Amino acid sequence: MHVKHPKDHALSEMEGDGIIANIRHMDISGNESPYLTANIHFSGQCVVNCRDCHSNALFRTALDDKRNIQDVLGWIKDQYKLGLIQGICILGTDTVEKERALPPLYAFAKYHELLTIVYTGYVLSKAIWSYGVPDWYICGPYVGGEWYQGKTFYKYVSEQGGFYRNVPREEYFIPEIINKGEAHGRQTQPRSEI
Repeated sequence: MHVKHPKDHALSEMEGDGIIANIRHMDISGNESPYLTANIHFSGQCVVNCRDCHSNALFRTALDDKRNIQDVLGWIKDQYKLGLIQGICILGTDTVEKERALPPLYAFAKYHELLTIVYTGYVLSKAIWSYGVPDWYICGPYVGGEWYQGKTFYKYVSEQGGFYRNVPREEYFIPEIINKGEAHGRQTQPRSEI
């Protein structure tokens, strides 16, 4: 099933029943964006397979990489309730199983007004077809040097039926106030409603 927009998901789809994905690790940081995000690092044989990929350690899956998306959502929910995150950032390898894992993550983010960011080696059209419509895409294969070299930054704009606008890297790192919280560098408020 291909996701065309996170708002199309019913709240019940946040469950992620039976979806297992290879996820090497999860953490919280503001390194990948100007927001504090729950970072989900997918592993497995990447279909893009960038030469000299800086994430090549994720190409092989370990036995403990298999995670139920329900458990991943539980971890994200805990971070959200504590007010630690403003969004969800998807990183790591580009795999078919990653495609299947994203709908419940998008549904959770949309319901709770969290930002969604996807890093991918794909070009934008392939990324949308595979991963749906997050708030941000950072697209393009790794070409060496700094992580952002060779990457194109796209921001979803909802006017006129919705489209992605190519933005300079500097604009990506300018935080906007989201989710009634503060931009990167300041903690959001704990949330009791879930």
